[in-house]
Parts: sequence; C-alpha cells; structure tokens
Amino acid sequence: IFLVVVFLFIYLIHLLKKDKIPVKYSIIWFFSGLVLLVVAIFPNFMGYIAKMLGFKILSNMLLFLLVGLLIMITMSLTIIVSTQKKQIKNLVQEISLLKSEVKK
Repeated sequence: IFLVVVFLFIYLIHLLKKDKIPVKYSIIWFFSGLVLLVVAIFPNFMGYIAKMLGFKILSNMLLFLLVGLLIMITMSLTIIVSTQKKQIKNLVQEISLLKSEVKK
C-alpha cells in the first residue's frame, strides 16, 4: 500500500506540473492517498480500530473504508460535473442572447 501511495503522489505531482489536472480536483486524490498512507504506516492501529468497531477481520474494515472512500470520490466528482453543467447552461444562454442582439 505504501508503494502504491508513493506512486500515486508522484503521478499527481506530475499531472499538476503538466497542468493536466487542476489543483482543486487533485485535493480529492491527495486526501485518498493520505488515508491509504495512514493505513500502511499504522496497520496495528487499524486492527485496534477494527476490533473496536466490531469487524472480525481487518480486511473487512479496509474494504468498508475503501468503498466509503470511493463513494466520497464519486460524490465529489458528481458535484464537479453538476457545477460544470450549470456553467455550460449559463454560457449557452449568454451566447444565445448575444447572437440575437447581433442579428438585430
């Protein structure tokens, strides 16, 4: 897990330097990587938390956390898409108004 997180951070930094991904969208992935990094660095701590929460096996809790993390990422991407849809709608309306003014 530690190596995967390191490669994720390196790839994200590469994408940011090449301006392929905006900073505000990369924060989601950095947060995900930090969660995975904590799991990799403190596996005994995660086992303790798993027992406290009633999970019999650590892998069940990790699967639960990963599914939760994926849901969070999906929700944040849904918000981004919704915002962009509203912006596109506004731009189309503005362009339509400008075209009608130019025709007059």
